[in-house]
Amino acid sequence: MKRFIVVVLALVLLISFTLSSRAASPRKLVQPWSKLKSLSDEQRERIYQIHRKALADMKAIREQERKEIVALLSDAQKVELVESEEKSAVQRKKEAAADRMPTTAAATQSADAADEER
Repeated sequence: MKRFIVVVLALVLLISFTLSSRAASPRKLVQPWSKLKSLSDEQRERIYQIHRKALADMKAIREQERKEIVALLSDAQKVELVESEEKSAVQRKKEAAADRMPTTAAATQSADAADEER
């Protein structure tokens, strides 16, 4: 029983140490800020936080823009938009598959071409 308690305490200490070291380590920055080698950990953390906030703000702006534009569309235009977005998503997935497996992509493109001919 004592051995079990010691093992559990050791695991708790190990986990807490790992979590605290992750929190204390500076975050990975994007360029050009990552190129600056003389930044302090505090500066790196602040830059990281500013960048994260800017990304969140830009996402909110894009979502608001889309919401306002979609509100202007007729029902038929909304359907057309959804169809266009679905077609784009399928195309992106095919291209991603082609990048992963060139031989499979060639077979898929041949099958697509055969389907279009029919």
